[in-house]
Amino acid sequence: EIFEGRARKAIGLDSTSYGFLLMHSSWGGDQQREIQVLSALASVLAVDVLRPVAARWLSMDAWSDRSWYPEHVLSRSLNDEGSWYRYQKLGRLIHFVEATALHGSPQSLLHCIEGFVGESHQRWLKVAGGPKADVVDEAVRTRPLAAHEVGMEMGCFVGYTAIRLGWRLGGEGTGWGSSLRTGVVSTELEAVHVCISRHHIDAARLSSAAEVWAGHIPWTTPRSVEQFGDLGIGFTFMDHKGTRFHQDLADCRASGALAARSRLLCDNVLKPGAPEHLWMHHRSSRCVAGAQVLSLHEFMEPDTEDWQSLRDNPPPKS
Repeated sequence: EIFEGRARKAIGLDSTSYGFLLMHSSWGGDQQREIQVLSALASVLAVDVLRPVAARWLSMDAWSDRSWYPEHVLSRSLNDEGSWYRYQKLGRLIHFVEATALHGSPQSLLHCIEGFVGESHQRWLKVAGGPKADVVDEAVRTRPLAAHEVGMEMGCFVGYTAIRLGWRLGGEGTGWGSSLRTGVVSTELEAVHVCISRHHIDAARLSSAAEVWAGHIPWTTPRSVEQFGDLGIGFTFMDHKGTRFHQDLADCRASGALAARSRLLCDNVLKPGAPEHLWMHHRSSRCVAGAQVLSLHEFMEPDTEDWQSLRDNPPPKS
């Protein structure tokens, strides 16, 4: 009602609000509302190159259908007025990947995003590349998913790690990436980031292996249980907000989402930091067998130290 009421007055929403609307429409399976939200988002974006990224799944009829606000063109939200420069930088990433990546190749997409970050003036884009990517690969290699399990990423941004996890976890058979199934679900609240991530995943031809759910993480955790059942998450990668890692892990446990011996890998636990998570789960008196805190450097920043934490969910008590 808020969405339609503002649309009737030709007032758009900010990207985060569109993310909440996408969460509600996709969770409820309301495809028509999701089309409306994506169309509205595309119409108010300040950076032209991002508009087709938001609307790329829509037919021309859906793109031109303004039946829900027929007389108005939406104005941009004041909350997004200062976002032009941030979205312009993301637009440069889209241009770079489109120009250099071999579409259909997850490895090429990853290398191109890494190449973009490799330019000194693009270090604003933080991805879990280099030694951090090696840890991600080894963590999922040594804890493969069971047939009923999926991976969960909390914090998608531009889809870099979602592509890696979809490629690694979405393969069945002898070769990684060979017969694809849903390997990872990645959550992201900011609607523009959702669209960019889906765009990159689609370019890697991993749409059947990696999904991006819009929404606030505490609100999307119940959806994972609803969709995949109890004990359905076999691997979790947290890369969203370190001060919430311990809370979101507790939510996953309380909801019954975590599989027996599910694996948790957390990034950026030193910078920006996840002090409560480290204190609760990695100090000696609370540390489970095999838990590790790994000292690494940020991708393309050898002088900047960061940590990743790795632990397995303790098996149920007999």
